[in-house]
Parts: sequence; C-alpha cells; structure tokens
Amino acid sequence: MAGAIFFATRGAPNPSIHDEFSYLLAADTFSHARLTNPAHPLWIFFESFRINQQPTYASMYPPGQGLAMAVGTLLFGDPWFGVWASVVVLSLVSVWALRGWFPAEWAFIGALLTATIGCWSYWLSSYWGGAIAATGGALILGAWPRLERRPAVRESVLFGLGAAILANTRPYEGGVMTLIAVLSLFRSAKMRPVAPMRVYLRQALSPAGLVMVATLCWMMFYWWRVTGNALLSPYVLNMRTYSYHQPFVWQSDRPVPVYHHELMRRFHAIRRDRWDVRGTWAMIRANTNHYMGWLLLLPFLGLPWIIRSARIRGMFIATAGVGIALLPSIWIRPHYLAPATVGIVGLTVQAFRYLTAMRVGGRRVGLLAAYSIIFLWLGFHWVDGMVGLIRFGPIHDWATARAEVQKNLAENGVQNLVVVRYDENHDPNHEWVYNGADLENAPVLWVREMKPEENRALFSFFKGRWVWLLEADRGRLTRYPLP
Repeated sequence: MAGAIFFATRGAPNPSIHDEFSYLLAADTFSHARLTNPAHPLWIFFESFRINQQPTYASMYPPGQGLAMAVGTLLFGDPWFGVWASVVVLSLVSVWALRGWFPAEWAFIGALLTATIGCWSYWLSSYWGGAIAATGGALILGAWPRLERRPAVRESVLFGLGAAILANTRPYEGGVMTLIAVLSLFRSAKMRPVAPMRVYLRQALSPAGLVMVATLCWMMFYWWRVTGNALLSPYVLNMRTYSYHQPFVWQSDRPVPVYHHELMRRFHAIRRDRWDVRGTWAMIRANTNHYMGWLLLLPFLGLPWIIRSARIRGMFIATAGVGIALLPSIWIRPHYLAPATVGIVGLTVQAFRYLTAMRVGGRRVGLLAAYSIIFLWLGFHWVDGMVGLIRFGPIHDWATARAEVQKNLAENGVQNLVVVRYDENHDPNHEWVYNGADLENAPVLWVREMKPEENRALFSFFKGRWVWLLEADRGRLTRYPLP
C-alpha cells in the first residue's frame, strides 16, 4: 500500500545520490543482458562518482541491487518497481524468519515493524537499497534456528541463498553474520546433536555449502568480466582509483590519486575533512531514527534478560556482531546495518515479550502496555508517512530539474550531447554527469566540459548530435557555441 501511495503521489523517484546513479547503471547494464559495458574511447568526459570507467564501464557496487532493479525494468518498465518488490519480499520473508524464534502473533508484529522500516524510509523512496540485504539477513536468521532443531535440505538451501544475497549486496557485514551463524551451526551439531553427524552434514550443511560455493564462483566470474581480475572486486578497484581515504579508522591514507576533474578531487578532499565527532553523532542519530527511533530503547533496557535467554542468544550475537563489525567504520549508513534488520526487530520483540510479564498490584498490565506502545508507534509512522506523501507531493530540487532536462531532450527527436559546466563553488554531491549503459545510442549523453582543444575531439566524435551547454549552477540550458 505504501508503494502504491508513493507512486501515485510522486511517481518513480528521481535519483540524486551518487550511489543511486551507480545502481541505475548496473540495472540498465543487466537489462541489456550483459554484465558490463565496453570502456568508451573518450571515457574521461564521462567520468563520475561511484562508476568504473576502466577497464570496463560499470557500477562499482555488488550486483544484487542492480539485478533487482533490472527485473523491475524488464517486467514493469521502470527500475523502481524492483525496489518496491524488494520491500514487499522483505516484509513477507520477515514473518517466516521471526516465526523461527517467536510465537506466530509476535512474529506477525515483528513483520509489521520490519515493513514499516522498509516502507517509510529511503529504502522505498530511492534507489539506494537496503531491503535486499535485509532479506538476505532474514533468510539466514530464519533458517538458522530451524536447522539447529532439525536438519532439512530446504532450510539449508534458504540459508545458502541468504548468504548469497548478502555476498552480493553487503559482503562485509553480511559475511560477519554468515560466519557467526555457520560457527553456531557447527557448534550445535557437535554439542547438541539432533541427528547423526553424517546426516547433519548431508542435510543441513552440504546444501548451503554448495549454494555458497556456486555464489563464490559467480562472483569471481563477475569480477573478472568487470575488472579483468577474478580476485579484484569492482568496489576495491574504484576505491583504489579515486579514493585516498580508507574505510576503517585504524588505516592510514593512501597516496592521493591523479584526478582528471577538479570537482572529483574536491569531493574526496571534503569527505576526508568531515570525519569528526559531530559527524559521528549525526550518523548515530540517523541510524537510530531509521531503525524505530526511541523504540530501540527497549532492547537496551531488556539487555540483561536478553543475554541470559538461551532461546534468543543466537539472534543477539549475530545482530551485535554486525554492529560491532561496523564500529570502526568511518561512515555508517542505515543500509550498512541492513543484514541485521530482522535481528534488531527480533530483539525489540523479545523486549516487548518481557514487558508483557510486568505486573502492578498483582495485575498483569504489561500485555496492554506492550500492545499499546507497538500500535501507537505503527499508527504514527503510517499516518505520518501517508499524510506527508499526499500533502507535499513531488519534491522539486536539482535532481528534479535534471530529470526534466533529460526527459525534454529525449523527446525532441534527435540525439543530444549535454556539456555540463560547473561554477567553482559547485556542490560535488549535486552531480549531473551520469549516463546509462548504451553510450552510443542514448538519446541524451551527459559529459564534463574540459579544455577547448579536448572538447574539439569530443565534438568531432559525436558530430551527429545536437550539442548543449548546461550551466548547472545558473539553471541555464543553451546551444553550445561550437567553433
């Protein structure tokens, strides 16, 4: 319902974050039935953030989000429907996952909390992602307790599928969760055997292992196609090419790379300068607000009981493990924690279950208090979200202006080349130069303005196109003054 209201009031969102454009490139590449694109001879003009230009032209990110958006493009004509479908799948899978730990009514309540997180956040209103990684984590957390109770091929395959999804969306955080779950399963098979070890290996561990080995082979093939090296991921290649800061606090900076464009150099320099205490507090607040806000106080208040609970201990260790693994990271966005989404919700549900046992004057008032808090929180977020969509309607900003220019030029019946000119103080986060997978046949191409002699080579290469000058900081689009 949230997706229908969002699409009816605003339509598909306009990308504005660098990562969104990168995922859209991946989706467009996959929807053209290829894993990557050949590098363009004049790739320097197309150079942009989060995009690899050499040795092939591709997104720097793992392919999971792009594949889901490509499905949305192929089935419904727009990549956003892949985003919407991923939130729907997360909501459904979370019911099954939480049912492995809790009674049916509490699993349903947890699924409502999970759906609210997915529907009323940027996981639905952008192309940035989060729901797919959360689904991978949900599959692991759902299969884990079932495999500990009874080895079964189906649950084992679902466990492996969850690990595969995490490896292709959030490999670092997902790898931590997968490792914790695998070690726990081995420990359970040894300490509390529910079947002979050979049966456990055959039915519980081998199917998941086969899925994970197949996933590793696929990833290495994908890396080889994109980077030319089966052991070098597109993400690592991009970081080595463009970024001189490291992702963890204990790492020292690399040598500053050679930038072809001042805006890209300034962007990475600004990111380096913003690492401070105030920025860290802002990240903590953003992550807390995303995952249920003040409702997260309950798991912390119930922590002494949660730690002692043997039934919920595995979920706690996996969720805490993902959080601890992210602590030394320079940047922590809510979708970094996505693999632990169902775990966070599950710990909150367990805290509510403890709350139901509260008595005042011999009366059991905890159940009423728990249900009241839950449904007040759910009601507030759904009503507030729907009213905000209906009241404010589409967002008008620079991203909307870019989408309008793209749409208008694409409909003028000719092929267009838009040369983007920035002022010296242009915000690097407002990037106009992004393109799809098919650079040769695209009706609109966005390029950076360079020196006159370099521009002449560009105009000669694309001599059949109408050439436009976009002065991004002045909101002006005119025909380019060709020599």
